[in-house]
Amino acid sequence: MARFVTGLDIGNSSLRAVTLRYAGGGVQVVRAATVQRQQEEQPDPFPNWPDSNNPPVVDTGAFKPLRQALRELTALCPLKGQVVVGTSDAQALIRYISTIPMSEDRLQRLLRLELQQHADDDGDLAADSFVVPMAGEELIHCCGIAQAGQIRELLRELKALGCRPQQVHLQSVAMGNTFALAPEPLDAEAMALVVDVGARTTRLALRLGDNLLACRQVPMGGEDFTRVLAEQRKLSLAQAEAMKRDRRYGHLGLDSRAANNAATTTQPATNNDTQADTLWLDDEQETSPSPPAATASADASDDWLEAALDHDPLPPPGQETRMIEVQQLGPELSQPAEALAGHISSSLNWFRAQLKLRDLSLQRIELCGGGALLQGLPEFLQRRLRTSVSSYHPLAEDAVAALGQHPSCYTAALGMALSARRGAISLDLRPESEQRSAIFQERIVWWYATSAAMIILAVVFITHMLLQRAHLDSEMQRYTDHQRQFQQYEDDLRSLSNRRQALQQDVRGIASRIFAGRDLLYVIRSLKEAAEHHQDLWVAEFRTEGVSGTPARANQDVHTGRGGRGGRGGATAPSPRNNASDHVDTSIDRGRLFVRVVIRREAGREAQWYERTFRDWLDEVMAWRRPDGEPLFSDRDLVEVPNLPDRHEYEVRFQFQPTALTRHGSEGNP
Repeated sequence: MARFVTGLDIGNSSLRAVTLRYAGGGVQVVRAATVQRQQEEQPDPFPNWPDSNNPPVVDTGAFKPLRQALRELTALCPLKGQVVVGTSDAQALIRYISTIPMSEDRLQRLLRLELQQHADDDGDLAADSFVVPMAGEELIHCCGIAQAGQIRELLRELKALGCRPQQVHLQSVAMGNTFALAPEPLDAEAMALVVDVGARTTRLALRLGDNLLACRQVPMGGEDFTRVLAEQRKLSLAQAEAMKRDRRYGHLGLDSRAANNAATTTQPATNNDTQADTLWLDDEQETSPSPPAATASADASDDWLEAALDHDPLPPPGQETRMIEVQQLGPELSQPAEALAGHISSSLNWFRAQLKLRDLSLQRIELCGGGALLQGLPEFLQRRLRTSVSSYHPLAEDAVAALGQHPSCYTAALGMALSARRGAISLDLRPESEQRSAIFQERIVWWYATSAAMIILAVVFITHMLLQRAHLDSEMQRYTDHQRQFQQYEDDLRSLSNRRQALQQDVRGIASRIFAGRDLLYVIRSLKEAAEHHQDLWVAEFRTEGVSGTPARANQDVHTGRGGRGGRGGATAPSPRNNASDHVDTSIDRGRLFVRVVIRREAGREAQWYERTFRDWLDEVMAWRRPDGEPLFSDRDLVEVPNLPDRHEYEVRFQFQPTALTRHGSEGNP
């Protein structure tokens, strides 16, 4: 039976929901929707402002209440089935704890003790963890921690809309559930970094093949690009956001000469490389790549700490890099892009330290989210981080039609909906008090209610049984009498049925003989009428055959006059009586009629004439109808006969039309 799971991603600027259908070992996107949390902005009161570089400031719309945005989202995409929610409104923390292998019970107590410091004043903890899939002597646990008060407030908002989520997931962790379904597979030993650029935060997930190794969330997103552009151009946030999305700034209106001047004023040129348009352009100041180029290792020795401490931060960009940044993004957007590259580089160092890896090498960086749609950002990060950068697609193209034009924006929501998939990472950041309450409401309270209902039902049942016992005794006697009477009726019915079958056999036998004689007269009449139009054709023999195809009696030659006239009769035999039981009571199959005709050879006649004469006679016989308008024959079957020197012989079997007993009263006499 199919089941549904809905992933609800509550972001800073938008709400997204994805509903998946689990059936047959696979998943199918049923519905997806996005609702912006910001109110519709006010129309531009100065549409014809003369100075496009200094437009007037227009206030943007306020943010909608979460409950109002959720209502709009549920109207577009109902939260069907199991609901898994993740929110950017609640502050979250990620910790990595290393332990030795131990029993599950001891491990849970140890992790609870380690995370107790993050509980609220009432001792309520909102945290969960999963084991990082890395080989080694130690187990590394990735722990997601949230503020219990913020999660309780979110659950109250959802409850007011009639939604009770079964899980509160961590969005950066949920992204890892999409790796196994990504259309671009990654080698089992290769690493990639998935970067989800949101409005105010950027989520980073480090993957090894199809497995999630580490994740992080940094406080930077697309709004930082918008804010810098608004400050530099003296625009409102709404105007700057529209310019950023529509790419109307056209590299902020700078041509190549102005871009070069902007880069030169930032830092003097150190060389004059002629390959300014080449992507992999080496600068004199960029001699060391940012992410260390080496393979990942899960060695738990102390070398990982020394390697993490010795790793240099992201070096500043060189002259050519700054020039290309200005050309691709403009001088305003290149500043937050540089900050984003720094966050990615520092996150890689943090991942390496937390996972205790001596080296960490990326095969590629994959971008997703609304902020990743900024034109020029992938090329900038690819050059700045010295790693291939591409767009991340969570599902194959044929499976993302319901996700709209930008399916990568649904990565987090899709990952939460995939948490019910076998082998997926499933975290639950609901506070412990909420989980205990949910368990009591979903499981324990039903045991108490069921027990009380069973006791009441037992009392009612016993009372009812005592009142009905006397009535059942009397009914039992009546049942015995009715059963005896029923048996007598059944015997009478069986006797009448046998008599009916015997009468049917007799009636069929009588009817078969009556219709056999009638059909014989029809045959003679049809052959005579056909012979009047074919004087050169002689009917040498005809006989009837049973339903099984065998002659009813021995063949009897019939000598006729020229053209089939003057025949003295033929052999007739109705179908055997035992064949009547093979048909319904209202129909009798009359079998077939065998006819052998002869046309003598005469000089001057071609072979086609004999064949045409026979065919004309055959069509006329087949077209002959009884007085009631029904055809006498339903089909014919020609038999090949070798030609003799003095005549042409033809043999044909005509299939009698089955006789319907329900119409015999309306049939005329031959």
